[in-house]
Amino acid sequence: MRTEGVRLTRRQEEVLELVFLGLADKEIPEHLPTRSGVPVSVSTVRNIITSIKAKLRVQHRTEMSLWWAIKRYNISVDWTPLRRRICAMMMLVLLVPQIVSLHGDMIRTRRSGEAGRTMSSRVRRGRRDDSTLEDDMLWNII
Repeated sequence: MRTEGVRLTRRQEEVLELVFLGLADKEIPEHLPTRSGVPVSVSTVRNIITSIKAKLRVQHRTEMSLWWAIKRYNISVDWTPLRRRICAMMMLVLLVPQIVSLHGDMIRTRRSGEAGRTMSSRVRRGRRDDSTLEDDMLWNII
């Protein structure tokens, strides 16, 4: 991964920041400002991502995100592993609340186990019904 001498356009930086925040290709156009009133298409976003990967000489989105974080937060690559971990944990603590607030609609919470309780009660009810049927059959035979 190249970190020195790479210059990105403003649009590439905008897209890279949204990739860093974890947005999918289809979600990125919604968050990009339109220029001259024309919305950005998903294929344009994919082309921008491809050009960023070529400039940075990387193959994966995570590598792009790492490069952006290093540049944005002035993280030295020469740091010791312990210092890098501490910095990564601090970034995680700072960014997770922002990411969660951005994607609040994507986090689907289920009410405290309603589906599980319903299913288990049906199973129990079914077993009770079977046992009462067997008892009734035994009493009818006797």
